[in-house]
Amino acid sequence: MKEMRLSIPAIVLSLILSACAPPPTASPTPVTPTASPVPTALPPATESVVAKLLRGEPLIAGVKADSPPWGFLDENGAHVGFDVELVLALAERWGVEVEFVVVTSADRLERLAAGDVDLVAASMTHRRDREEFADFSITYFMDGQALLTDQASGIQSLKDLDGRAVAAARGTTSIENLRAKVDELDISVAVVEVDDHEAGLQELVDGTVDAYTTDASILAGLGKQQPGLVVVGGPFSFEPYGMGLPQDDSTFRDLVNFTLQDLCLDGTYEALYRKWL
Repeated sequence: MKEMRLSIPAIVLSLILSACAPPPTASPTPVTPTASPVPTALPPATESVVAKLLRGEPLIAGVKADSPPWGFLDENGAHVGFDVELVLALAERWGVEVEFVVVTSADRLERLAAGDVDLVAASMTHRRDREEFADFSITYFMDGQALLTDQASGIQSLKDLDGRAVAAARGTTSIENLRAKVDELDISVAVVEVDDHEAGLQELVDGTVDAYTTDASILAGLGKQQPGLVVVGGPFSFEPYGMGLPQDDSTFRDLVNFTLQDLCLDGTYEALYRKWL
């Protein structure tokens, strides 16, 4: 086991320290002190993920198994993809081992909140409503939603979906985005919810639906698995990807963010981007 290298770049540290310094203000008006309410119970102390890593425990990362090029299984059953290698790059910098746990769009936040994983790297859009369940890293990719369909379907845009059926995975932003666009365009679309991307792809191949919708980069990866499928009609949303992190663990969140910045600066991120995207 390598020794942990939890260092903060000097320039970042200086910015943090300067930001924490209170600005000069006028002398405050004296206020009569009042008694502070005594809490009836204190929340249980939560250990930072950094503490367990320093003890030599592995990083438990939740990743997808059905979302090329982000997270999927190769012919040998090994985890591969951009998100997978990005997590491995983080762990290498920290000198720790990684254990991958398969998560889905529907259960990834639940698994994180339950403590089953230390972080989620699963092509996940950072949205404010999701901050009720998790903290997020800085954005590491910007995607947009599109459609995957048979090239003979005649579908080129969202307007062409009128009277058609479209599948989308539960637990994703894709369903809400699609329904909002359907209302905006005043068209009739049957939205079919499926468990995951593989199920959506199968519905499309079987002809049960006319299109499958999710982020364009995922559609491109899925489309490579079946001849005759094309990505059209996008982007019609903006999907900033962030890693899901445990709530209120600012020590670990800072470590992830600073390391992501370092990976961008030293060319590691670009190399992964060129390899997978």
